[in-house]
Amino acid sequence: MLVLLPCIRLWADEAPIAERPTPAVGNQVEFANGALTVPCKKWQITDLNKDGYMIAQCEEYSVYTSVENDFNTVRLTDKAGTILMEYLPYHPGMSFPLQVGKQWSGSYTGFTAANNARWKGQVACEVKAYEEVSVAAGTFKTFRVECIDNWKAGEFISGVNHTTSWYSPEVTIVVKTVTKEDPRWNNEVVRYQVK
Repeated sequence: MLVLLPCIRLWADEAPIAERPTPAVGNQVEFANGALTVPCKKWQITDLNKDGYMIAQCEEYSVYTSVENDFNTVRLTDKAGTILMEYLPYHPGMSFPLQVGKQWSGSYTGFTAANNARWKGQVACEVKAYEEVSVAAGTFKTFRVECIDNWKAGEFISGVNHTTSWYSPEVTIVVKTVTKEDPRWNNEVVRYQVK
């Protein structure tokens, strides 16, 4: 045991730091299962800062992420502008720069139109490791981010979601996501094109 600890420490010290990404209009990501519970798979960045949001589109859907808050998701809309999903002020799933051992937390209010659900969430995340992960798009060196989301809807309904995301600093995207309690959120990148 004493021999392993110095090796683990050295490996963690050698892990890079992932700075805040600088996306570009035209970057594309294709997911195996669509994104944000909609079946649309191929997303493209169309605007980098419209009223504080970076916007990505896929067919009739648009996702808005907060430029100021590390490109975390704020809302998903359809072609008519109807809000299908919303996190206010944003869902705190990433906090740059990333490095092994970093921790953060944040609260949000959530809404999904499909079931007219509203809830409050408190998220706590930690960068647990720098490791390789293989997905359909290839094998990447990634930061493994583990988040616990304690949510409450009204007075009597509550729960906990455990989500693990693998962020690749090389391609500046989350290449895989697994939510233990709800596999609808599980996803991986099939193809990507970044500038």
